[in-house]
Amino acid sequence: MISNRFFIALLITSIAGCADTSKPTPSMERVADQGYQMRIAFFPGENCPVTKGAGQEAAVLAAAGVAIAAEVAGKVVGNAVDALGDYLSKEQAISYKDSSRMDGFAKTSKDHLLTANEEQSCMIIAIAKSFGTLSGDAQSFSHDTKLQSARTSINEATGINGSLAFYLESTIVFSGGEKNLPTAFTFVPVYWYYPQFITPDSWRFGSERDVLLRAELSSPGATSPFGLLELQWNAVKSGGISRQSVVGRKLPWSPLPEGLTQAAAKVTSESKKMIYPVNVSAIFTETAKPYVLLKYTGDALKSQRAALSSAAEDTVTQAFSQQARITARQSAVGDIEKKYNDYSTAYDNASASYTTYKNATGIEKTKALARARIAYERLDNSETTLQAAYNNAGIGSFDPLPALTPLQ
Repeated sequence: MISNRFFIALLITSIAGCADTSKPTPSMERVADQGYQMRIAFFPGENCPVTKGAGQEAAVLAAAGVAIAAEVAGKVVGNAVDALGDYLSKEQAISYKDSSRMDGFAKTSKDHLLTANEEQSCMIIAIAKSFGTLSGDAQSFSHDTKLQSARTSINEATGINGSLAFYLESTIVFSGGEKNLPTAFTFVPVYWYYPQFITPDSWRFGSERDVLLRAELSSPGATSPFGLLELQWNAVKSGGISRQSVVGRKLPWSPLPEGLTQAAAKVTSESKKMIYPVNVSAIFTETAKPYVLLKYTGDALKSQRAALSSAAEDTVTQAFSQQARITARQSAVGDIEKKYNDYSTAYDNASASYTTYKNATGIEKTKALARARIAYERLDNSETTLQAAYNNAGIGSFDPLPALTPLQ
């Protein structure tokens, strides 16, 4: 029962085109519904419903070197939104999904300098169960006073009119700064609301759970996303994810999508134009028990390894340095997969050795204790080795399995 976090990080947005840049793009038509549903919408960066642009990073360092590594990450993440939804049964987790689009991921003019599309650079993801024309008092919309103040904007974009259970506000930021060529982008969380688990405690859903929010951006027709935002927690209690732990969190860079430069080269107007429409998909998951995502994470490593091989083949004609990085990363993921399997085996063996020791008597108990100590030492060594492999590869953080009972 490990729970690993993959790069990333990802949100997703549902949008229809909007000529008036002062208004948000809605995710879908409003319908009355009594069950919890996810909605995604985009706003101008300076008009986020809650923060009004105040949470955006003032300056972002150029990430030329980081972008090459991030490019690999963007190619290998796979479509985890669909995969995770298919992987977990209703007995294992409750998930909320939505999909949407951005009319343009970037902006440029005839000078071909790329910038984030400020008309849609604020993305919100919300989960609620009441939809329709805004009615009722502010308390029925949310217990959060800032969300109460922003309820008109949120309602216009998503149709939500009450019982808000989850809300993330995030901005899209390009690397490079003004007049510098951007090579990557990232999400900056600027507001977070998740006061308690959406699904109440029950015989099936415990007081500790894994929580995952993932959003993916993909080019139309593409089978894999080019970037993502992912936030994941393991074995947390209801209300245990604070706003302070999320807002301003430094999430990994994702590469700018392939084809964006070519799209920019076709723009001939003096004024900036939106270019490169993208699709967005997102998933929010609460597992019934903690560490349920462990096996999914292990399987995802195998999928990532296969995707890395494909990525290497696709970049044969690109610069040698980039190809070398992909090849090196493929080797690193293969190494982590092996070390992960070794660690899982060592954990199972150590756990079994403890059980044998506790149940043994007489001389057999002495023998079992010696074997258990050896198994525990192997587990410690494999955990250290796996942690080092994760750090060296830079593919995400590693959370150890629950600690075993110490030997006496």
